[in-house]
Amino acid sequence: MDHAEVEFIAENEKIKIVPNFREDVMYLICGDFGPFTPGLQIEVPLWVAKMLHRKQQCQIVPPDWMNLETFQRIKDDEMRSSTFTKLPNDHFFEMTRIIISVAMDHLPQVDQLRIIMKDIENTRSAKLRTSVNRFIKAQAGRAQVDNLTRLEINDIDGFLTASLDEMYQLKQTQQHVEDRAAASASSQD
Repeated sequence: MDHAEVEFIAENEKIKIVPNFREDVMYLICGDFGPFTPGLQIEVPLWVAKMLHRKQQCQIVPPDWMNLETFQRIKDDEMRSSTFTKLPNDHFFEMTRIIISVAMDHLPQVDQLRIIMKDIENTRSAKLRTSVNRFIKAQAGRAQVDNLTRLEINDIDGFLTASLDEMYQLKQTQQHVEDRAAASASSQD
């Protein structure tokens, strides 16, 4: 799965909008949404919010967690903890990027949000690299890593899978050499 596919999945997350048009109900494959009444908030998938915002038919209401105070708390928690902290949404990074790119005119302190989000991402990325490095050095067969987002898992998937394959091959070779050595030693006795 690439970043575009992960973002596509994130766009199915629900978000509130304030429409500036009137329509009964939109019948979509993913569900029915509406009625749309000017000035009254309604929840729709992020992709619908993007489409309506681009047509200037709504204002996107940022999620409750998308504010400077929450971002700063997440950043502080992430920096203090040696493990991954729980983010307010499984698609935290994708949704933040999408909302900032589409509705930056409706977000207060958008530049600070962007900077803190990047700090959170960098901190978590460093933890992830360290965890993977420890995992490989320990030659472990499995690892438990809680509170990763789908995007973060996607980032390490190819590398981690290849590393596990290489470790398996090395272990198989080592076992084969040890078996031959044991067989050779027993035949000499």
